[in-house]
Amino acid sequence: PSVNDDAYWSAPPCTDDGGPIFVDIRFNLNRVAAVDAIKCHAYVSIGVAFYWTDPRLKGWGEASLPPKLWGPRCWLFNAFPDLLENPQDFGLTDASTGRVKRYCRYM
Repeated sequence: PSVNDDAYWSAPPCTDDGGPIFVDIRFNLNRVAAVDAIKCHAYVSIGVAFYWTDPRLKGWGEASLPPKLWGPRCWLFNAFPDLLENPQDFGLTDASTGRVKRYCRYM
């Protein structure tokens, strides 16, 4: 696919030598409330920050990222069906290397 094709951007990136990329993750426990030991559930609000390097973005000079740019997501098991994923930040932190950050809050 070409750089003008959504499929190019929506696919996970590879390293310069074709290998898989590594994603660094940071978890923030924002809030624990409504703990019910009898029913075995609680309200928890967490934030997850993902950091990775996308070689396709090296030297990126545009004001915004491609609309269909791939980014990691988190699967949370044992969550209520009404779990909310609130994306709060998705941006290029270093255009010279293609370093990207995505921050999502789960409630």
